[in-house]
Amino acid sequence: MKSVWIYAIAGFFMVGLLHLAFRPATAEGNDKTPQVQDKALSGLRAPVPLTPALDDALKKKEEEVAARELRVKEAEERMAREDERIRLRLAELEEVQNAVAKLQTQNKQQNDEILKRLVKTYESMNPKKAAGVIGIMPDSLAVDVLMAMKEKKLASILDVMEPNRAMVLSSLISARRPASVESGKKPQKTEASPQL
Repeated sequence: MKSVWIYAIAGFFMVGLLHLAFRPATAEGNDKTPQVQDKALSGLRAPVPLTPALDDALKKKEEEVAARELRVKEAEERMAREDERIRLRLAELEEVQNAVAKLQTQNKQQNDEILKRLVKTYESMNPKKAAGVIGIMPDSLAVDVLMAMKEKKLASILDVMEPNRAMVLSSLISARRPASVESGKKPQKTEASPQL
């Protein structure tokens, strides 16, 4: 019987606690649970009314953000215009570079053709007369002409040339030509050989 009374008291105590936990809030009681006016919120954030100072500060920050976004957009537009200007300028420079390269190629071809004619002319001349003309030429032109000549013709011209001048031109030729290349022939391009 004693255990029945214990179960009865515990049951009344539990019913009382459940009643307190689930009772509706009343205006008379000291209930500290907040009242939710809008039952449809169900977990969404409810709008909080702002104080005038907080509202003004928020508007000021929004204006600053809008001004900053405008400055960023203007800067991006300026960069896009500058990028386009640079791209156009690079295209112009590439065209000029291509034109210069084309002119250099044409100029080299013309110079090579002139040098071939000049070499052919000096090879057909009497070696003594050719030696006299080549002997007074500027060193670079004389070396170009002599290097393009056939070996026999070169030897006959250097043979009748003034010894000091022949020695200077021979040393300039040997400085330009690799040792394994015969005169009148173009050297084969290797990594070790200097370009003419």
